[in-house]
Amino acid sequence: MRIGFALILMGIPGIGVWEIWLTTSLTWLVVALFALWRYYSGS
Repeated sequence: MRIGFALILMGIPGIGVWEIWLTTSLTWLVVALFALWRYYSGS
């Protein structure tokens, strides 16, 4: 998932080093949302 986000963000000009921080943050956000969804669905 991180590589996918990194590849997407790499295509946006001007992001530079922020790509690393955004990729990590987006990955944590997606994982947390998935965990909450699993928790509340009872799976």
